[in-house]
Amino acid sequence: TLFDAPATNPAWEGRLIPANSGVLVDIPTVFGVPSAPAYLIRFVVQADAANVRVRSGTQAAPFFLTVNTQVNGVQIHTQGWTPGPEAWVSTVNGAAQVWLQVLGTG
Repeated sequence: TLFDAPATNPAWEGRLIPANSGVLVDIPTVFGVPSAPAYLIRFVVQADAANVRVRSGTQAAPFFLTVNTQVNGVQIHTQGWTPGPEAWVSTVNGAAQVWLQVLGTG
C-alpha cells in the first residue's frame, strides 16, 4: 500500500551516520506511519568517497536494501523494501549523509 505522499522526518533529512555504524529506527514512531512487517523506503545518500554503502535491514541481516556511493559528493537515490516495524540503517566503508523517506507498507 502506497501512502498519498512520502512520510518524512527532519531528523532524516541529511542525517550523518558515522563510518561503520548504524541506527535502529522505529519507523512508526519516527515517521508517524502504521506499524507493518515491511516498508517501501526511499534512500538518498551522499559521502566524501566512492563505495560507501548505506544499508537498511535488521542488525542480523543489515543488507535488505543497499546503496553504494559512486562519486565523492554526488547523491545516489534508490528505493526498495526494508523490514519493519524497526529497521537498522547502517554504513560500511565510510560515513554518509542519509535522507530517508517512507513510501508505503507491505
